[in-house]
Amino acid sequence: MTTIIDVLIERHEEISESLERHNEISLLEEGCRSFLSLGRTRNQLVHENFANANVDNTLQEIVDLYRKALDFVEYLAERIQP
Repeated sequence: MTTIIDVLIERHEEISESLERHNEISLLEEGCRSFLSLGRTRNQLVHENFANANVDNTLQEIVDLYRKALDFVEYLAERIQP
């Protein structure tokens, strides 16, 4: 009788690769969301009177969004370059 443990041991490499791909995709999705969020905030500042605009994020949150978005942009740049 095959147990779940046997299956996991037998297919551990395949499972590990799948989890790594899933993690990479999750990071890219998060980077994409961060990129779009920053763009939305930028547009709000530029088009809705910069002096009167409210930004709901703290400076640290904006920096964190920037770092995640940068990973996304760098990933795209690598894929687009010939």
